[in-house]
Amino acid sequence: MFPSASKLSTGEIQRELKQLVDTIHQGQRPAINVAQKQVAAFTDWVEGAHFYRHEPGSEEPAQPPLDLAILMLSQAAAYLRWLAGIDAIAQRGGAPRA
Repeated sequence: MFPSASKLSTGEIQRELKQLVDTIHQGQRPAINVAQKQVAAFTDWVEGAHFYRHEPGSEEPAQPPLDLAILMLSQAAAYLRWLAGIDAIAQRGGAPRA
């Protein structure tokens, strides 16, 4: 979505996605408010996932318990669908249709 982004991190999300969400929902205050809460939740999800990807002191990454893995993957799928929709809107250069 963002060619200048080098990785998926809190800074990249805040710099790139937050601004895009504001732009595509311009003039729709409730949509901006809800979308920004989702950006914040996605940021938290990314930070949480990093605990498993970058566990210090271990060559092998730790595996989450099954219930937590299912939750994380379910949320990942929802975020991917949302981000794909945002990207499609941005590619059209317009605001979402009501």
